[in-house]
Amino acid sequence: MAAESSPDMSSVSSNDAGTTTNGSSSIPTITQQPKSTTVNVGNTVTLSVIATGTGDLNYQWRKDGVSIADGTDATLTIEEASQSDAGTYDVVISSGNVSVTSSGATLTVSTANAAPTITEQPENAEAQVGDTATLSVSATGTPAPAYQWRKDGTAISGGTAANLVLSNVQTTDAGSYDVVVSNSVGSVTSRLVRLDVATSEQAPTIDSQPVSLGVIVGQPAKFSVEAESDPAPTYQWTKGGNAIAGATQATFTIAAAQVSDAGTYAVVVSNASGSVTSQNAALNVYANDYAGSYFGTIGTTGQFAFTVDHDHTASFLGTLGDGQTAIVKSDVKVDDSGNFAFEATASTVTASDTSTQGLKPAAASTSLAVTGTISSSGQLTGSITGVTTLTMSGTKAASGVTADSEGFYQTASSASEDTVSLLVGGDGRALVLSQTPAGVSATTGTVDSSGKVTATLPNGDSVDADVAASTGSAKVTLTDPTGSTSLSGGNTDLLESQHLVGISARALCDTGSNNSVAGFIIQGTEAQHVLIRAVGPGLSSQGITQPIPNPKLDLYEGQTLIASNTGWSTASNASEIAAAAARIGDFQLSNDSTDSAIFTTLQPGLYTANASPSDGKAGVVLVEVYNLSTPSLGNKIVALSGRVEVGTGQDEGVAGFVVSGSVPKQFLIRAVGPTLASLGV
Repeated sequence: MAAESSPDMSSVSSNDAGTTTNGSSSIPTITQQPKSTTVNVGNTVTLSVIATGTGDLNYQWRKDGVSIADGTDATLTIEEASQSDAGTYDVVISSGNVSVTSSGATLTVSTANAAPTITEQPENAEAQVGDTATLSVSATGTPAPAYQWRKDGTAISGGTAANLVLSNVQTTDAGSYDVVVSNSVGSVTSRLVRLDVATSEQAPTIDSQPVSLGVIVGQPAKFSVEAESDPAPTYQWTKGGNAIAGATQATFTIAAAQVSDAGTYAVVVSNASGSVTSQNAALNVYANDYAGSYFGTIGTTGQFAFTVDHDHTASFLGTLGDGQTAIVKSDVKVDDSGNFAFEATASTVTASDTSTQGLKPAAASTSLAVTGTISSSGQLTGSITGVTTLTMSGTKAASGVTADSEGFYQTASSASEDTVSLLVGGDGRALVLSQTPAGVSATTGTVDSSGKVTATLPNGDSVDADVAASTGSAKVTLTDPTGSTSLSGGNTDLLESQHLVGISARALCDTGSNNSVAGFIIQGTEAQHVLIRAVGPGLSSQGITQPIPNPKLDLYEGQTLIASNTGWSTASNASEIAAAAARIGDFQLSNDSTDSAIFTTLQPGLYTANASPSDGKAGVVLVEVYNLSTPSLGNKIVALSGRVEVGTGQDEGVAGFVVSGSVPKQFLIRAVGPTLASLGV
């Protein structure tokens, strides 16, 4: 928890609340003191106080007597509590030039119990009428968790085990399923999966493709695929197009990979109705392991840190020491000889290449080329060329008590342009680099076994951070003479899994080229559950006086129409549609409304949702696209667009979007008019 010095003000203890100070203002009266509490590691806890007084009341929470940045409300919420958050909390409440201090509340952070964690998510399934369908989940937690399966958001009677077995399934069993896993500490809801019930045999479809891997010689390599079909499919894995003997399950594992196992793998999924071949997945097998963190110098005044994973992917953090140039790179590849090379861009204030992670990039001006080599003894040498050539030299850090927190973290502020990047080593060191409009500053700070990072930068600013190895999250407070800034973020995996989950476009909808159109791209290797709505009459509850009376919704993959709806309650999966809207917190549509909706599973690709007046009568329509799949690495909606007719008043074009997670994202938002003429509008 980051902190700063408490302000100098007249104060009394809470026990003196009936007196006055300085003879001017009435001292606030605390009617409910903060209460001591215990929270489990990783959970959220809230401390609160209730006070009365004349005029506006100001609050300043403190931990162990030190003020907490952003702790300026009647409640203090700590998300993802760590052991470093344990301590005594109080709050100074002021009105004018007088104040009162609450009693202290002890926060205990316990590691004895643990909220449930899902270790294996349920998978989509398909069954034929009369068959038995089984959905499964695996979870851990202390005490042992309980289970409650749900269909379309409604609890299933008797569905209270890790496995949900549905016998003699009927078409009414088709729908969306999830399971709530809970114990006395907390609860977690599984990802949403769909059960399709067919009346005839169905050829296989692949919901989750195998992904490429990189392993060290002797390590296991595991490929897997998720597929649906009825009857159940068979599997045949291939390497280089040739069948692998005995590799006939949904998962293919090489127990101890050798260099000769490197190659391209795929799987053919078949049943009596047909077959489908997965995407290719590459296996790289490395003879040498360079995993670890490296710290060193650039030229005479710069410094860097470099962290390498066992799969030979790496992240680089460095500064040239000029107060202007930073190098931030998260997608570096190290070859089997220890060589790496990448390009970075530098500006006169910052140089930032944040890859696809969504944090603020800097304006590019100078191109830098970074090359290096890691030796078998753990020595790293290299050079950085651009305006000039600088040598680079460093050594591998020992793995110690901070090995669990080791890695690369990026954080950003939602209220400013400030960013802080951290590269945590396993030996208690962390390279901390801040980028603000004033420039770049970096130093080597310290990290303890709980993931608490502290550093004082050369420019005088201080950094207090907490990195959570279990979740990959990072919380930072950057303090300068003018105050403190809170930043949040995480490691590469966390940042990549958090994504844009929804977009909406509200505008006047008419016929022809004045239809309302929403386009979106699904990226990755997994199919995504998507809810699309074209809301007309339902907008009346939102204050729209002239909604489109009968919107029609069409969904295209490329130029091919793949789904259509007019009147959502007429859809065969209307209960799924209602449950999906409730899951994302969207407003409900009345059962007899003519609003339209489609809820379906889409493979990665380019899609367009088109709203039009089914009866030719124009009006205001709201087109919404939501991704209901649980965020996973590399699988997400990466771009969305809306083409609408724009008028005045309620006919203005309005775009909305929803971002998941806790990390600020960088967006490019465009309103394109005249340029559409070149696209045939």
